[in-house]
Amino acid sequence: MAGPSSTSGDSGNAQFLFRFPAQSLFSFDSFIESTASAFALSSAKSLVRDVDAPFQSLFISGGTGSGKTHLLMAMGNEASQHGRDTLYISCKEWIQKLNSTTPEQGLVWADEVSRHQLLLMDDVDCLTGMPQAQEILYQVYNTLRDNGDRLALTSLLPPGQLKETESYLKSRFQWGLTVGLDILSEDALTSVLLKLGKDRGLELPERVVNFLIQRLPRDYPSLKSAIEKINTKSLQEKKKVSLPLVKSALDV
Repeated sequence: MAGPSSTSGDSGNAQFLFRFPAQSLFSFDSFIESTASAFALSSAKSLVRDVDAPFQSLFISGGTGSGKTHLLMAMGNEASQHGRDTLYISCKEWIQKLNSTTPEQGLVWADEVSRHQLLLMDDVDCLTGMPQAQEILYQVYNTLRDNGDRLALTSLLPPGQLKETESYLKSRFQWGLTVGLDILSEDALTSVLLKLGKDRGLELPERVVNFLIQRLPRDYPSLKSAIEKINTKSLQEKKKVSLPLVKSALDV
């Protein structure tokens, strides 16, 4: 991932602000689309591609491994390719930043965040029970909308189910478009693994595919990384793909 933006004001601390492009693996093309994720994918594309999109903000909810962060990064990568000033922030890091500064410094930093054309914030459910961080995000949200800029946020839960979150902030989250993502099905994962293997000339036995589905995170970068390791091991040992070879390649 790219380094921290110069606006972060940090030196040697955790990286809070990220420039784009980030890891090239995170793109709309590499996102694993399924029937359940098609609307979320098209909405993410619209937010960064459609000047006349009927919404300025996108709220994406879904469980761990459903692809929320992948979509955020894909949006950031594409928006930056078209010259839009884009910022990605993990909500956990947002909270750490605010907790490590005075209230006045926090407001100055929030003002810097508000100057971006596209703000991407991950895991806003982490704001539960933190009224100060919620209030500042509320201000940032309003500033971005007033400026005609856009933002996308992710959460494990949809806005209406967020606990210990101010009603005015939940209301803002619902001003734009809200979409949900489901964990990828085994059929979808199987298709992706077989395609990744085929692209490298690998034949993946059913037993190996089932093993990988049970052991790997359900996101494209993890799947691709695993297949690349298996391919390298297969070439090195000049052997077909087998379960022992896969376990050795992945060190499991």
